[in-house]
Amino acid sequence: LAKDLGEPDAAQTPDPGLAARVVNAMRDAGILISASGPAAATLKIRPPLPFSERNADFLLETLDGVLAHETRG
Repeated sequence: LAKDLGEPDAAQTPDPGLAARVVNAMRDAGILISASGPAAATLKIRPPLPFSERNADFLLETLDGVLAHETRG
């Protein structure tokens, strides 16, 4: 099930600009992800084959921080 990043309004309007900022901030932190989907607002995570629990923790902690920073309002 794919879910676009976007405004938490009734229409849940996709926000490709937010997705691009998240992708760029994650890259700056050393994690490569991309934005895809019809609105380019769905994050696509492509882990390398050796992906440990420690790698998963790093990914989730970094993504949590990036999303908190990018969605402050």
